[in-house]
Amino acid sequence: MADISGSSHDDVDELINQINGEYIWEARQVRGKDINDHFQQMIEWEEDKQWDKLLELYEEIIPITHRLAQYDKREPQPYWPMKAATIYLRLKQPDKAIKLLSDWLEAWPEERGPRTDRERVRARLSKIMNKHV
Repeated sequence: MADISGSSHDDVDELINQINGEYIWEARQVRGKDINDHFQQMIEWEEDKQWDKLLELYEEIIPITHRLAQYDKREPQPYWPMKAATIYLRLKQPDKAIKLLSDWLEAWPEERGPRTDRERVRARLSKIMNKHV
């Protein structure tokens, strides 16, 4: 453990930021790669309509983005559940699409502040629920 006695407030803050940065980097790993490093593979699977593989990876990535919210004010990104919801709808599984979008809304509660994506996710969720439930 680092000895921080005699360190300035800025030094302590820098050490905390460094530790958080290392943790975030580790927490973003899925299958040995950063979550964003899976995009090319996901594009290929989507083009080949390999829905099972794609959904399996989305289901690994999405919970990670929810946990990252405490470290990164941009997380969780709605991109992941919105894409997965589209696939679930193609597969005639609206209940799974509804769950993913609802979970995202819970991960980004109103008290975290305004977010334009929130309205977009809420509108899509309402549309799905009105059509399928």
